Amino acid sequence: MFHHHHHKRHRSRSCSRSPVNKRDSQQNRNNDRSKDYDRRADSNERHYHSIQSNRQYHYVPSPVLTMSIDEIISNGEKHPPVVQAFIHEVLLERKKRQLTEEKLNIYEHDYAHLRVQHETALNNMTLLKHEYDRCRLDLKNCAIELNQLHHNNHQLRIRIDDLLNNNQQHSYTNEEIFYAKRQRKY
Repeated sequence: MFHHHHHKRHRSRSCSRSPVNKRDSQQNRNNDRSKDYDRRADSNERHYHSIQSNRQYHYVPSPVLTMSIDEIISNGEKHPPVVQAFIHEVLLERKKRQLTEEKLNIYEHDYAHLRVQHETALNNMTLLKHEYDRCRLDLKNCAIELNQLHHNNHQLRIRIDDLLNNNQQHSYTNEEIFYAKRQRKY
């Protein structure tokens, strides 16, 4: 029985060692211990049974170190409370990550959609700018034409006025001659 306790004490001391290469060194120690146990089991049957239970106890944390997270989660109830708490945290983190990824997908989709809209808007703006420039040019040309027409109109009015004046003067002259003739008669 004393021997049994000694191994427990030794194990707890080795477990508190630095975590560097912990998995490998622990696996090596477990293998060495197994060989040692098996050797001693041949000479001492009763001792073998006591070690066997000890060995089963010792192997509980070892698979946790070598298992994947999914394996640990799939049979969580078999593990000690510390591991179960860890599983709970991992599941929460996974849920958070999933939600974040979903949000990210939505944002990426929105971004792509907005980018297309932005490009379309820019293209429309470019087209509108061309149209605007063309309209401005047309307007400028129309304004020049209109000024030319105003000028021509003004010139025509001056010429009409001149013609009317000449015509009136001509008619007055005729009347004057006419009256002059009449007065000469009387």
